Amino acid sequence: MRPLTEVFEDLFRALGARSATYDVSVPHRVPLPIYPDGHPFDARPIPVLHAVGWFDNLAIVAMRDYMALSRKASWASLQYLTADSVDHENFHLRHAPIAEKDDDGVNDEALARMLTQYTEPALDFFDVFLKGIRDAGTLPKVSWHLGHEGYHEAPSWPPPGAREHHLYLGNIAAAADVGGQLTELAPVGYEAGEWAYDPENLVASSVRELDRAVDLSVRQAAGRVARRDRQDDRPWSERPGRRIRDLAGADRNGPHRVPAAPRAPVPPEHCQQRLP
Repeated sequence: MRPLTEVFEDLFRALGARSATYDVSVPHRVPLPIYPDGHPFDARPIPVLHAVGWFDNLAIVAMRDYMALSRKASWASLQYLTADSVDHENFHLRHAPIAEKDDDGVNDEALARMLTQYTEPALDFFDVFLKGIRDAGTLPKVSWHLGHEGYHEAPSWPPPGAREHHLYLGNIAAAADVGGQLTELAPVGYEAGEWAYDPENLVASSVRELDRAVDLSVRQAAGRVARRDRQDDRPWSERPGRRIRDLAGADRNGPHRVPAAPRAPVPPEHCQQRLP
């Protein structure tokens, strides 16, 4: 399998031009002054609306700005957040799995519905802070969607009463056989497991497209069954429980140490299923 850089070099030769951004990023990143006139967070505070998609690959980056400005005394009161159960292309969890009638890439009516939902928070925000035709008190400080339930409002994020939920990889030795367990208790001692992957035969995504990661149940379940015999696709599952738990927000993955291959990536794929 040839290096990915060769794919880009073929493209540049075909176009007869190069990408300036690519050339300062590959093979080594060239440090450049991103904000030559000073960081925008150090400027005069202005109202900011942060839009976050829970299943967006940039969710953590988008939320990071909101959290950073919310901790600055001069900026905190001017921060607004709208967070929805969408991915980077605004496919919504309630439509998963995406049918043609809800696919804005092929259906004009679906596109119109998506654009309305996508722009309404910004238009309401502009009515207050640009047009001045609405009072700031009419805007929720935080508007967020809880998957499979609906929309909520809160005075801040995280919402009052929320707490972080930590899960740890357990039963690692069995992960290559029957699967590991996600546990709320940190494992005691050292656990080890072995499995290998073939870079010439990579694991396919269990969704139609990576950006359509809102498709979390039907195709995911079917994909898992089809891949049971692979030695490089290891599932960890949390035991079903009787307690109802509402999960909201972007997740974070801790470091994974792989002694035999310290530079090997361990990309997690998060899926959830509603039980009857």
